[in-house]
Amino acid sequence: KQIFIAEGETALAKAVIIATGTMGRSQFVPGEQELLGKGVSYCATCDGAFYKGQEVLVYGSTEETADEALFLTRYASTVHLACAKPKLDVDAEMHERIGHHERIRVLTRTRLKAIEGNDVVEQAVLLGPGGESRLPIKGIFIFTQGGKPIVDYLGDQVALTPSGHVRVNPEMVTSVPGVFACGDLLGLGVEQAVVAAAYGCIAALAADKYINKRAGFAKDYK
Repeated sequence: KQIFIAEGETALAKAVIIATGTMGRSQFVPGEQELLGKGVSYCATCDGAFYKGQEVLVYGSTEETADEALFLTRYASTVHLACAKPKLDVDAEMHERIGHHERIRVLTRTRLKAIEGNDVVEQAVLLGPGGESRLPIKGIFIFTQGGKPIVDYLGDQVALTPSGHVRVNPEMVTSVPGVFACGDLLGLGVEQAVVAAAYGCIAALAADKYINKRAGFAKDYK
């Protein structure tokens, strides 16, 4: 396999594992990067338990945003869900669950303008229909990361799914023999580091099997 690198070099390999993930955001709100890990999070299941009995803000408009907001109600006293759009991009059932949940307060047509705090998150600056306001919170969960798989460099050499993700079989093999894929660019629905790493392990074992013409995966134990 030949891999053409942007700097002009060419790499040769017996097998290739594609793990370029999905497109992230190119812009951040003021205070977001400075307070990352100090109240700013991108994963409610990872950090939600830190905010038991406290008020938090969830920002986004997707199904993921709504799911994470519901998860946070297990811990937070109030979950403020701010959405820049007129309504969330979710189905009717989810609208019903979110709209009638006693711990969720939905703020539509509301943008996150900045995050403020000294060493830790203290408040969010919001811009809504009534103008600019400040919301005192202890944590903020942002779900506006891009979700588009990064596959443009493949040049249609590998088969994709209708959603634009790389198609693989259970051993992470793509439509091209010797080319494997793993991680979020598969679009498997669970975007957690542990899941991406697990698929990466399968891809690595499958590549070893391919290179060494094994009948099955090599095991480190008997």
